Amino acid sequence: MKRAWIRISLGLLALLLSFLLLIEFPELFRFWLHSLLVCLLCALVVGTLGTLLGVLAGYYRGGVEGGIQQTIRLIEALPRVVVVWLLLFVLGDRLGTDPAGVRLVKFLDTVATGLLLGVLCLPIIIRTITERIEALLGENYVMIQRVQGVSERKVFWVLLTRNALESIILALSYIVGFALILDTNIGFLYNQAQAGGGLNHVTLGMKISASWELGPLERGALFLTVLLILGFYWLGEGILFFLQERRRQRAFTLHRG
Repeated sequence: MKRAWIRISLGLLALLLSFLLLIEFPELFRFWLHSLLVCLLCALVVGTLGTLLGVLAGYYRGGVEGGIQQTIRLIEALPRVVVVWLLLFVLGDRLGTDPAGVRLVKFLDTVATGLLLGVLCLPIIIRTITERIEALLGENYVMIQRVQGVSERKVFWVLLTRNALESIILALSYIVGFALILDTNIGFLYNQAQAGGGLNHVTLGMKISASWELGPLERGALFLTVLLILGFYWLGEGILFFLQERRRQRAFTLHRG
């Protein structure tokens, strides 16, 4: 439990420092808020979907598990990063400097980033939940529920709801943190570079390298991104540790009783 509280404290401290930095640089707030809303929605969808597929793969063996595992392999085989950024590059050149087109590119950039990271994290979440369900099956948890007269549908629902929160937290830790560095920070630096040098569209590497030629505000964006990633990661990890320790203590109490 001590490890969980240390992680939670570090996460809250990093998020507090991020909030103070946002107060110091209010220009960053709208970039941060826009990215956060999109990534939270993506994390909610991916966490829920990953939980459902993980419980299905762990609870229903055979064809369902094999189909889900094949889906995971297919997802992991997709050249996601290259395809998404190539499409955005082509789309950005086609739309040019038209204000409506620029807004559309920014919106699609954010959505594509969220979906990209969601697809990246989905196999991790499915595997995590599947292993947890298989561990419960190995502990005869489901058999005990059946002996007590609990229906199959209710057992499945209990397994789903008990794991949904942790899965969504896991998705938040990955998706929100890394999407913020891609969208908030790099998008902000790109806008600054575009305003200063007349750039129409630049590559991801150029966006990152441009940060070293910019001023304190842009360096503040870099520092803010690092704090946000650490904050969300530590906070999510701490909550997971807390929930796992609480479950272990509850199982130990029931075993002694």
